[in-house]
Amino acid sequence: MIIDDFKVWMICLGNDPRRDIVLPSWSGYDVNCFEAITPDTRHLVKEKLDFGDKVRHDYTIKPFSEAEKSLFTSHLLLWKKCCQLKEPFLILEEDVMLEKPIPNSLDFQGLIPIANRSKGSKIVTPAAGYIIQPMHAKKMYEYFVVRKHKITYNVDHVIESRSDQHEWGRHAYAYQIEGESSVAHF
Repeated sequence: MIIDDFKVWMICLGNDPRRDIVLPSWSGYDVNCFEAITPDTRHLVKEKLDFGDKVRHDYTIKPFSEAEKSLFTSHLLLWKKCCQLKEPFLILEEDVMLEKPIPNSLDFQGLIPIANRSKGSKIVTPAAGYIIQPMHAKKMYEYFVVRKHKITYNVDHVIESRSDQHEWGRHAYAYQIEGESSVAHF
């Protein structure tokens, strides 16, 4: 499916100075700021998610931190909004700098990651920035909310497992800036 227009949503904390650093790079886009769900506000969210123990990349098991649960919930609420508006979304975390313009039309199915771990890196960071189509957002939202699937992987892994690996690297338009993400580490 060819996407020629999308809404841009950035997950950020209201007082995060990183937003002031990255927003100028997105000046050609209408960036909407989505106030991040935090450990202090997660209990206010209607959707109750079933977080199990997290399986890490090295296959060890450990509990999700409250920050990881909150970040996952922020992404999930944007998937819901994408479904409701029936428009493709570009979802960004607050530390993603645009390096080159995103083409006016992209041909893909479901979702594509658009951000690398750092400038010049070839390592994709799936949840840092991705474009998602409404039908795919609906499937992901319903998987965790309606069907109440237990969450055992962080949001990066969930997005990675639902994207076409052949598309990775072909759409590297942005990168994460150096330093710790305040959204990911409330």
